Amino acid sequence: MAVKNNICKGVWLDQQEAIIVSLEHENPAITRLLAEIENFHPTGGSRSKTPWGPRDVVSESTYLNRKKHQLRQYYSIILSKLKDASDLFILGPAEAKMGLLKTIQDSKQFTFKSVTSQASKRLTDKQLIAKVARHFECQSR
Repeated sequence: MAVKNNICKGVWLDQQEAIIVSLEHENPAITRLLAEIENFHPTGGSRSKTPWGPRDVVSESTYLNRKKHQLRQYYSIILSKLKDASDLFILGPAEAKMGLLKTIQDSKQFTFKSVTSQASKRLTDKQLIAKVARHFECQSR
């Protein structure tokens, strides 16, 4: 599938970390990116000092909008590391993987020859390199 001049890259990602495997010139290289996405656990608001008084409500939409913005930024950082790839293989749990795929589809600046995705649980570095190499039929060391 891949020609020697092509840069084959694979990425495993979830909402905590992205691991990018580059098989450029058949030499595997790994880059790790930590996500700076906060875990939001909004609790109920505060009660007024008056017994049975009104309660301040915590707006979940504020937290959700902040998380959406942080995810968008996370995906753009990942894509900046993948911009020189000709072919892309995306692995990971459903939510993060689908978010990256949607970002690629919405963006006009990324033109990969092929983008494929596969659901995958967490892999060791060697397993990830082997899986990406097998996908692109490249020889890894």
